[in-house]
Amino acid sequence: MKILYSLYALGRMEVVWGEDCLEFRPERWISEKGVITFDHADKFLVFNAGPRTCLGRDISFTQMKAVVASLLYNFEVEVIKDQVVSPKIAVILLTKNGLMVKVRERAVAAA
Repeated sequence: MKILYSLYALGRMEVVWGEDCLEFRPERWISEKGVITFDHADKFLVFNAGPRTCLGRDISFTQMKAVVASLLYNFEVEVIKDQVVSPKIAVILLTKNGLMVKVRERAVAAA
């Protein structure tokens, strides 16, 4: 017998994440002092947990943060209004029709 769990479902469980589990609220991980707060690693199982945690987890988080910071530093990103965003469940979570955004290069400030 094999037992599988759904990462999609685990990431949206009210029991784990609270009543606003379906809302996109990145500020939930920022304290009143502006410091990032860390939840227990077992809540976020994409990289597994315990003694079998993915060895590349920390470097992948660092790399993702660096890429996103670089993109947001160099470009303005605006989500196009009035589009329906619905999930497409696959090996990774996708959106059925993508997410349409406008991307503009940021103006370089004169030094």
